Amino acid sequence: MKVLLTGFGPFGDVTYNPSWDAAQAAAEALAATAELMEVTREAARRSAQRITDYDLIFHFGVAARRDEVCFERYAHNWWA
Repeated sequence: MKVLLTGFGPFGDVTYNPSWDAAQAAAEALAATAELMEVTREAARRSAQRITDYDLIFHFGVAARRDEVCFERYAHNWWA
């Protein structure tokens, strides 16, 4: 099974995005692939074409206003 774990770069007021650290650590522990994703519409278009080769994809993210780990059913981008 091919597994991709992604973390994201800075966006909006988030100058440091720890999701990339989490994705790298999890990928190392699971012998999976990690990829840093830039937070732009163009980068999303490019990655959507490239990630179809994986059986499972898990995106790590950051929500600056949350104080606990949670799962998100869909991403929404109000600042772009």
